[in-house]
Amino acid sequence: MIPTAPTRRPKFTEGYPNDPALDRLVDAFTRGNHKLVRDEAEALAKTTDDAKVAEAARDLRRRLDPDPLAYVLLATTAVLLVVLAAWAIRQSKRFDSTRPTAPPTTVQIVK
Repeated sequence: MIPTAPTRRPKFTEGYPNDPALDRLVDAFTRGNHKLVRDEAEALAKTTDDAKVAEAARDLRRRLDPDPLAYVLLATTAVLLVVLAAWAIRQSKRFDSTRPTAPPTTVQIVK
C-alpha cells in the first residue's frame, strides 16, 4: 500500500470540535469521498450527545448540497429554451405561408 500525503483540511472546519467520528468525516470530505459524508453525517448528528458535533456534521453535509441558485438558473434556462424554440417554430411557419408558390402547371395530353 502506498502511503498518501496528508491532506490539508478546509478552512471552514477550523471551528469544528475535536471528535474522532467527525474528524473521519472531515477527512473523507477532504479526500473527495462525498458518498461517505452523505451517508454518515446525519447518522452522526443523531447519535452524538454533543450539540456542537451534531451541528458540525450537519454543516458538513449541507456543504455537499447544490446551491439553490443553480436550480433557479436551470429552470430559467429551460423556460428560455422553450420560449425561443416556440418563437422559432412560429417564425418559420409564418415565412412558409407568405412565400409565393408557383402556379399549378397544366399538362396537355396530345393525341
